[in-house]
Amino acid sequence: MTRRTLLHRLAAATVLWLAAVPAQAADTVKVEVALVKATREAASVDPALKAFARDLASVPYTTFTAIDTGRATVAIGATHRDTLGQGVEVSVTIGAVTADGATFTVDVTRAGSAPVHMTVTRPWGRAQVVSAGKDGAAALIVPVLVSR
Repeated sequence: MTRRTLLHRLAAATVLWLAAVPAQAADTVKVEVALVKATREAASVDPALKAFARDLASVPYTTFTAIDTGRATVAIGATHRDTLGQGVEVSVTIGAVTADGATFTVDVTRAGSAPVHMTVTRPWGRAQVVSAGKDGAAALIVPVLVSR
């Protein structure tokens, strides 16, 4: 085998190996947040909240209307901040990520309401729902979804 043939084979093997290695995207996750007005009226879920519908069903409300939404790709260890409607600010810090889900810290603040701070571990595809106070008779809630 000539030196040139050996180099070509080595280059081809390197290309195949690099194609099999997960891209840097494995070091990031998708974060979706929403500010939701929740009431106990006729059952309905705003289509903008489709990603959160399964977890909204677990809270004691029946009508869910999106006020504002946000999404981003976030590096593991980094923090994503979103300012949503009605003065609600959400920070999500990505901690550990496993094959089963992610651990992340959520901070929700709103003028006039006590801040909420929690660290949770959720399976992929399952949102954490956080209270953001009241809007008249309606509750304001913030579902936070971290996915791959």
